[in-house]
Amino acid sequence: MLNGLELRDSLKETLHAVDPKDHDAATKRIVVIGHSMGGIISHTLVSSSQDRVWASVFRVPPDRLKGDRETIQELERILFFRRNPRVVRVIFMATPHRGSPLADSFVGLVGNSLTRLAPMLEYGFSQLARANPQAMTSEAAVFYRGRFSAVRTLSPQSPALIAVSKLPIEVPYHTVIGQRYSGPQERGTDGVVPYWSSHLDGSQSEVIVRSGHGVFSNHDAVRETIRILHVEDHLRRQPILQRG
Repeated sequence: MLNGLELRDSLKETLHAVDPKDHDAATKRIVVIGHSMGGIISHTLVSSSQDRVWASVFRVPPDRLKGDRETIQELERILFFRRNPRVVRVIFMATPHRGSPLADSFVGLVGNSLTRLAPMLEYGFSQLARANPQAMTSEAAVFYRGRFSAVRTLSPQSPALIAVSKLPIEVPYHTVIGQRYSGPQERGTDGVVPYWSSHLDGSQSEVIVRSGHGVFSNHDAVRETIRILHVEDHLRRQPILQRG
């Protein structure tokens, strides 16, 4: 979720730098392509959290939490967000919307031990969890008992991750999913993300390609991406009244 905040802030700064007067039509029709965790944080560009993500972790509003106010305010910025109206379409590639079992495996434990967040976040959030056990949901109290890390947030047990996966996506979206071996797609996996985690109901298109997790370099995935971009370009060129 922290990466989502950084993406939202970076996009805002970049758009201001390239179009300071807000005159360029291209900056108002952005297509986002998100691979793996990039897809999860892209979800925060095209949906609005309301209080759903916060409520997956805490049973009380921010002003009723005990602890360092700076850390609480940063947590608010991470868990509360609104859709960016400049993003008009998104392509999810090998995205673990509902987490990856690897995050809870030995590989995930090793990765969790190697990743580091900023000290204020790593220790501040853990302190909030310890200081507010009664204010947290039962699932969050168990999950956030340990140290925070980027790998840990990809666990299928992460309350915030599951809450984000359920947020309505407010733009057309597409999914590209890798399947390493032949067999039923419902039991397929790219070696990191299983189909059940990458699949999203409501996608305008879903393409499964024979690939590992690096699906973005697969030729069929590239062709599908180009097709989607052509669709968006065609819509952009149509008169507004014709699009109705």
